[in-house]
Amino acid sequence: KERAEAKSFLVFEEVQKLKASQASFARRKERALEASNQLQESGDFAIKAAQVVIDLKASTGKKKILGTFRFTLRGQNLHNVESLSLVRKSDPFFEIKRPWVSNGAVQWEAVYTSNVVKRNLSPSWDAGEIELDKLCNNLSDIFRIVVYDYERVGSNKLIGYMDTSIEKLQAANNSGVSYPITMRNKERGDIFVSEAQLLNYVPVEKVINQAKEKAEEAELFAVGRKAAARVASKDLEKKRKSLEKRSLQILEASKEAEDLKILAAQAEKDLAAFREL
Repeated sequence: KERAEAKSFLVFEEVQKLKASQASFARRKERALEASNQLQESGDFAIKAAQVVIDLKASTGKKKILGTFRFTLRGQNLHNVESLSLVRKSDPFFEIKRPWVSNGAVQWEAVYTSNVVKRNLSPSWDAGEIELDKLCNNLSDIFRIVVYDYERVGSNKLIGYMDTSIEKLQAANNSGVSYPITMRNKERGDIFVSEAQLLNYVPVEKVINQAKEKAEEAELFAVGRKAAARVASKDLEKKRKSLEKRSLQILEASKEAEDLKILAAQAEKDLAAFREL
């Protein structure tokens, strides 16, 4: 009986140890799951970073430029195209046009239109902004500034135009240098640059390099997480096998303790019967 009680106590201790091991196993499993989730997140981040690089490479192939161009222009001594020029003055405004090729011919697409200044041949137009990728592929690309006389009825009348670039406008910024506008090789007034600046301009190459660095960091992070998850998985499997083995030992010990209890109970019955004799 004492042997059975001692065995039961040992079984109880082993069960407590098994419960503690099971709790430790659960914590390890939770950490392994967390590592697996982090691995998935880092893998997703690496994929996104790689996609950014691919997209930027594609945009570079199209020579896409990033940022905003802010500018302020004013005209001086513009040609008056009003039919009654002695009593009326033109209402000038301008458009910025970007060239593109269609069927082998150069076309000009308007990408910006200024405000109209009424009855003024030396107008100061409002400041304007335009996204760089709508205007050019790089800062030296040529675009056209076309000045018109606004007509409320009928077509606007052409005053003149000039071909320029962001680099040229920046060079003339508040310098006092003017650019003539022409029509049929005749000068029709001058354009001065009061403001020409780039906002949030970042060279595409720099953006790509930054994205590459982030992609490489994400890849290294993903590799590290993958290795950590692999180690955690092996440790978890080892712990699981150890728990299974201990569980079997405890089951065997528990069965042995039950057998001893049965023998002890039978011995007590036999002893009681012997005493009656």
